[in-house]
Amino acid sequence: MKPLKGASEIEASKLRRLIVRIGGREKQGKSTWSLTAPTPIAYHNLNNRVEHVLDRFVGRGIYEFKYDTLLAREQAEWKFMWDKFRRDFMEAIGNPDVRTIVIDTETDLWEMRRLAQWGRESSVPDQYGALNKDIRNIYDSIAGTDKNLIVISEMKKKYITKIVRTRSGERELSEWDGSYEMAGWSNAGAKVEVNVEAVFDPKTKTFSTT
Repeated sequence: MKPLKGASEIEASKLRRLIVRIGGREKQGKSTWSLTAPTPIAYHNLNNRVEHVLDRFVGRGIYEFKYDTLLAREQAEWKFMWDKFRRDFMEAIGNPDVRTIVIDTETDLWEMRRLAQWGRESSVPDQYGALNKDIRNIYDSIAGTDKNLIVISEMKKKYITKIVRTRSGERELSEWDGSYEMAGWSNAGAKVEVNVEAVFDPKTKTFSTT
C-alpha cells in the first residue's frame, strides 16, 4: 500500500497490564479481589473501613496512602486532600517498581473532587467540565505505562422515570427498577478496559466475578 502521510501501520502492543473497574454491593469482596493483583501495589485508601481486609495482606507488598475523609468538613480540607491524592497518584506512577495502583473507592474519589470544587453547598452548580477532566486524567495518565489500575466502585439503586397520570395532569415519577448500577464518575466504564462485578453467594459461601 502507498504510505499515508503522518500515519504508520499499527503494531501489537508490548504493554502487559489492565485498567479495571470492579463494582458490587457491600461486602462482596471488591477490595479483597483488587489486592490480589500483581505486587507491589500502591493502595489509595479513601474507604476508611477496610482494616479487616488489609490485615490479611500484611507482608505481601501493599503500600497504603491514607486520606482522612471522615474528618473533613470545610472545602479547604477537601481541596487539600484532592491535591494530596494527585501527588500520591503521580508518585505511584513514577515509581518503576509499582505494578498495580488501586483506588478504593472511585466513588469516594469523585465525591472528594466535587467537594474540593464547591464544598457542601445545598445547591451545586452544574458545570462539571473541570471535574470530568481531572478524573479523566487519572485514567489517561496510565496510558503508555506498564502499571495495572484497579478502581473500586460502590453500587447504587437504578431508577427509571415514568410518566403517570393524575387528576391534575401528567407528571414524572422516579421509580427503582429493582437493579443496581455503578456509582461515582459516570464515564468510568468507558475509560477502563474491563468492567467487573463482584458477587458473594451466602448459600455456598463463594465469591465470583462477572
